[in-house]
Amino acid sequence: MTHSCGQCGKGQTFAEVAPVVRRRELPRCLGCGRVLKPDITFFGEMLPPGALEDAFELAGSVDLLLVLGSSLVVQPAASVPLATLANGGRLAIVNMGVTPLDGHASGRWDDLDAEFRDLARHFSIAID
Repeated sequence: MTHSCGQCGKGQTFAEVAPVVRRRELPRCLGCGRVLKPDITFFGEMLPPGALEDAFELAGSVDLLLVLGSSLVVQPAASVPLATLANGGRLAIVNMGVTPLDGHASGRWDDLDAEFRDLARHFSIAID
């Protein structure tokens, strides 16, 4: 929901950045002009301290965990859904390819875009 500048640290919200991205432009820092980065961890980046422990704790406390667009093969994050299963929760997986946990999922779909468009229609939400 937030984006930050790696140079000066100033941030912007998703609501501020989304219109820029929809115009197919790079969101830039209002302070120094550098490109903003979403406040997420990309593949190959180090996780913030405590993030993995928090993820396992939260996953172990939910009734349903949505696994969206993950092959569930990159460790240690791929093991997070196991905490949900171990505590009696269920998995819903949406991923283009098979995952090692497909057989444990209560629901399994291939097309993230199609599924979210169906959900949006069901709940009368505009997603374009």
